[in-house]
Amino acid sequence: MRGRVEYTLTPLGGTLRDIVHAAMQWSGAHLKEVDAARARYDAQVRTWSPDAGRR
Repeated sequence: MRGRVEYTLTPLGGTLRDIVHAAMQWSGAHLKEVDAARARYDAQVRTWSPDAGRR
């Protein structure tokens, strides 16, 4: 027999619902920009050297 677990938000947690929803909408609307920024960052990290800028 399998047990069942149910989760619910507390009233305090529920106050975050609109904020989390807004963050999800923002991230969906800006996904391409975020992906492009991540790709630029990753490219910089790959070319970075611990000795870069040292004399």
